Amino acid sequence: MHTDQRPPLAATISPLKLPPREALGWVSSIGIRGVAVSATDPRTRPRDFDRSARRDLVAVMQRFELRCACIDCFVPSSHFLDPAQVDRVTAAAVDAIELAAEIASIEGHVGGGIVVLSAPAKPEGVACFAIDAIRASAEHHGVCVAIPATDPASIASPFFVALDPAQILANSGDPQTVALAANGRIGAVRIVDLLRSGSRGPIHEPQESQLDCRGFVAGCRAAGFAGDFVVDLRQWIEPERGLLATLQRWRTEVDA
Repeated sequence: MHTDQRPPLAATISPLKLPPREALGWVSSIGIRGVAVSATDPRTRPRDFDRSARRDLVAVMQRFELRCACIDCFVPSSHFLDPAQVDRVTAAAVDAIELAAEIASIEGHVGGGIVVLSAPAKPEGVACFAIDAIRASAEHHGVCVAIPATDPASIASPFFVALDPAQILANSGDPQTVALAANGRIGAVRIVDLLRSGSRGPIHEPQESQLDCRGFVAGCRAAGFAGDFVVDLRQWIEPERGLLATLQRWRTEVDA
């Protein structure tokens, strides 16, 4: 039986300066085994994907021996609190859930996939109705919805926690401690450092790094996370170089 020897890493493809098909090919060629698909990128937006287009996307991923780690639905969380915006962002979230479920079904997974959604941790007003609709859709399709948080206790069941170590560091937190506090409730994990310059970037950058990536990953595994870690290239100055550096450092410094 074939065993995948690649590191348990996926990558966001939207920040790469390549068309999606070429981005998938390049990510696969360097040894990454999964991808995060953006639900807000016009090129991969669910509402613009009919069933044929979705099957084509999965076919391309399978051709390059990639799997879908998650669907990212990063919308301004404040829009859930705005009566003029809430219907639009709710529809975007539900579309992302349906896309995740369909891709998981095509790939042959038992679960319904994962959506990382930037929703408010403590909804109020119109946001409560939006969160109820999202919860119902996720439960109907069997999709795990993970919400980014620096305090795992702020995310109520049935939602899971999405961990972003750069976000945790920016909030003066310790990523490993936060990971352990999310025991059994981690739905998705990003791999990204908060550089001393204040920018998001690759792990273990000389003179710039703040993240103990090895400790953070160990904390996530101890807390029961068994999925792929998504190298989050958003806002990186040089995403291609940064992804290559992160992959090399993962092999020699994190998973050595």
